[in-house]
Amino acid sequence: MSKIILHIEDEEDDVFLFQRAISKAGSPVSIHVATDGQKAIDYFQATGDFSHRDRSLMPSVILLDLKLPHLSGFEVLKWIRQEAGLCIPVVVLSSSENEEDIAAAYEFGANAYLVKPSDTAHFREIARMIRDFWLTENRPPQNLARVYATGVPICE
Repeated sequence: MSKIILHIEDEEDDVFLFQRAISKAGSPVSIHVATDGQKAIDYFQATGDFSHRDRSLMPSVILLDLKLPHLSGFEVLKWIRQEAGLCIPVVVLSSSENEEDIAAAYEFGANAYLVKPSDTAHFREIARMIRDFWLTENRPPQNLARVYATGVPICE
């Protein structure tokens, strides 16, 4: 079974560029997309557009934009960590280079912060890095998660 990336992004061009880049990186990965903050929460709750999603299949990594409609990326990140208690790695992929945004993202529980590249070659390199580190090399500690009957990892 291929690993899942949840890409929370409202810009269609950025979604397309990432999907193309990860495909060219040769990654057997399934990319699920939530186009706004509320849809990201719906994804985890298997409601709304994601009501048919198998709740036991959770993403290996979440790519999160900060500037989203309905709920900001910060609100989504806070919900993921505090309300849902999910310990899935979250990589912020944002166009913001603002130090306050970077600090806030880490404060709310981001595992990494990457600035969106402006060219396709750099986008491909970022996709390769995400694949190599987060999907291949990274080993989350098993003692930090409990898996309930739903298959949802909960941070302790």
